[in-house]
Amino acid sequence: AFEDSVLVGFIAWDLTEPYVASIASSDGGTTWGNVTPVSPPGPCMQWSTPSVAASPAGSFAISWSAETSNTGCWSDWGNSTRTFVAISFDRGGTFSEPLPAGGPPGWIGASFGDAVVFDDASRLYVTWHTISPGWTSAAISVANSTDFGQTFEQASFTTRIRVAGGNSTAQENLAAGPGDLVYLVWEAFGAPGDPVDPRNGIFVR
Repeated sequence: AFEDSVLVGFIAWDLTEPYVASIASSDGGTTWGNVTPVSPPGPCMQWSTPSVAASPAGSFAISWSAETSNTGCWSDWGNSTRTFVAISFDRGGTFSEPLPAGGPPGWIGASFGDAVVFDDASRLYVTWHTISPGWTSAAISVANSTDFGQTFEQASFTTRIRVAGGNSTAQENLAAGPGDLVYLVWEAFGAPGDPVDPRNGIFVR
């Protein structure tokens, strides 16, 4: 939300395939406009995990992950998965063409959102995760943009999951703090049934 403008990002469906969409309200959620397509449709877009952020200047951003190959949604360990961002400068009325922020590799999967954020200076940050073949390791990356997603410094830093074989899917979130600070929070954990590891837990950078 920004003032009375509210934007929701979600997965919608055309006649056959899902896509990332948004819907906006200019009166605090009392009434809503039309559904706006933000991404192209595709068979893997139902796992694209859209996240929404508002800048201090009133712009909105939606980020998501997309599988760019036709070989299957998880067939090549994320080597065809990229993270995209679209920007709205009119409170969600229209959006820019999808802009690549990072990857490959990437990994599509369920998410809790909060994968995109603006800091106090309206710099844009996007996070995504990767998993290596055989699930032997995983990593979380963050990219930042100072020009509303036109260009990105990809993977401005990378955090290695602290548990070998850790599953990082859906476990990274960004939050803006005061003084232009941005926080990354992630969870490290092993596979179901693994013994308790003291390196598991919730971490912040």
